[in-house]
Amino acid sequence: MPPTGGQGGNAAVLDGWHLAWKLAAVLAGHASDRLLDSHDPERRPYADLLAEQQYANYVQRIEPGLADESVAEVIDPVRGLFGYVCPSGAFLRCSSPDGDSFDGPFEDPAYPTARPGARAPHAVLADGSSTRDRFGRGFVLLTAGRDSEWGQAADGLLPRVGTRRLDDAARSLYRLPVGGAALVRPDGIIAWRSADPTALAGALHDILH
Repeated sequence: MPPTGGQGGNAAVLDGWHLAWKLAAVLAGHASDRLLDSHDPERRPYADLLAEQQYANYVQRIEPGLADESVAEVIDPVRGLFGYVCPSGAFLRCSSPDGDSFDGPFEDPAYPTARPGARAPHAVLADGSSTRDRFGRGFVLLTAGRDSEWGQAADGLLPRVGTRRLDDAARSLYRLPVGGAALVRPDGIIAWRSADPTALAGALHDILH
């Protein structure tokens, strides 16, 4: 990783963050070893893009004489750090009215899509906390109504799935229909979106296996 821009350490910390929950799930017997295979397709494209950006920073700041068509265009660092969308991995994309198809690899973090593979956006919950305060210790199901049905669907699942209710503003931010829900991984990546509570168990199994 070229040092210009100082993102090598950030990439290493993020790799640990995204890998730790997968290792924990496998060691606890909640996931198959195949879950670990998802780490490379999720994170290597980001590391490659980051290395290109670091080199582009080097050319721009230190050695402009090296500039040619092979040097990547420097992108907004906020977009590059927080707008990355995983091209594939331990999440489920599906057809939806707003479309989960994506020609990334980056989206504007100021206008998040909450699509599977992207970072779950910050939204304020009824108690004043952020949705992002709930991520990190397990899967979280963010619901937009029909709480009893989603609660019943999540009850007894392993690994445990916590549930949190979204208000209308947060539901809109997460692009959920009334009665829908978004499943968020421990690392804060959207794993799945649906309006069908009966599909939750199968979706969680497919993500982990």
